[in-house]
Amino acid sequence: ELKLRDLQDPEVECIDPSNDGRIRGQLKLTNYRLFFTAAEGEPHDIDIPIHSIQAIDKRYQSEKSYILEIKCKHFLTVQFTFDKNERKKDLYSTLMKTAFI
Repeated sequence: ELKLRDLQDPEVECIDPSNDGRIRGQLKLTNYRLFFTAAEGEPHDIDIPIHSIQAIDKRYQSEKSYILEIKCKHFLTVQFTFDKNERKKDLYSTLMKTAFI
């Protein structure tokens, strides 16, 4: 798998609907998958095949952050929170291009 983007930023958080919490971790995007690796001591890792992504929605949470919601064809919905910066903006645009080519 060819790495397109590798975000290693502790500010990336996955919103966990099962316990209304947030899980810190890292995102990695390849040509085939989006991986969320939870920080040490956090509960889950998430592996999303790119071809299973049905929709991507970006909503601003505040002036400094936004939520990226990924809906999959197999009914999984995952939300990530980001601080606004150019590197993460690149991840969003690259993910959109990769998922919907």
